[in-house]
Amino acid sequence: MKAFLEQGADLFARNEYGFTALPCAAMGCNTTDEQTAVAIIELLLKAGSPVEAAGRQAGPALYLAAEFSPTVAP
Repeated sequence: MKAFLEQGADLFARNEYGFTALPCAAMGCNTTDEQTAVAIIELLLKAGSPVEAAGRQAGPALYLAAEFSPTVAP
């Protein structure tokens, strides 16, 4: 992710479902270890990823992170 950001990745680009990178990373919380998921989300936030961007049929990244999180630990 860091390399993509350094090369100027468009944080506002949307995939075929209308999601930007931040909601996609939030949904990936259940497919990777917690440290990696948090590190990727932090990188995207620090780079200016739009926090309130939502897909066509789902909520913003915070909602998705809560939905897809494998744990309730903070």
